[in-house]
Amino acid sequence: MTTQDEQIAEDLLELINKKLDIDITTRIRKRKYAYARKVYCQILRKSTNLSLERIGKYVGIKHDTVIHSLKTFYVLDKSFNALYNECIYELNLNVKMIEKVTKDAYISLEKMDYIDKTLVQLRNLDEKYVIDFYENRLLPYVKVKKNCSIL
Repeated sequence: MTTQDEQIAEDLLELINKKLDIDITTRIRKRKYAYARKVYCQILRKSTNLSLERIGKYVGIKHDTVIHSLKTFYVLDKSFNALYNECIYELNLNVKMIEKVTKDAYISLEKMDYIDKTLVQLRNLDEKYVIDFYENRLLPYVKVKKNCSIL
């Protein structure tokens, strides 16, 4: 016998896998899989009372990875924001859809200083690696910071 929360978890897993034509339970670290797991964790956390450990078990990750997914959720590509909204709509969940970047996405000045120091260290590395780091890791954080309206 499954509870309503467990049924939501199973339905959501099936829906995301179907929409992206992937299996997010596999241990693949490609962006498409990782972001899909973030969407999954975020929706379950907001719509159910499942523990972090239970959420992680559905997709084969540990509770600390679930925590990281929840903390970094708002640094997703916009295409995954659409997936988030579609899943909420199709499963008829009582969760607020994403309209804009929220206060949770604010990046502190300390984190920005850390990123700047990291960039200084990266200058000694291969140019392709630095460009890839900037475009795929740093730029999403900068975009989030610029879009935040705090205080």
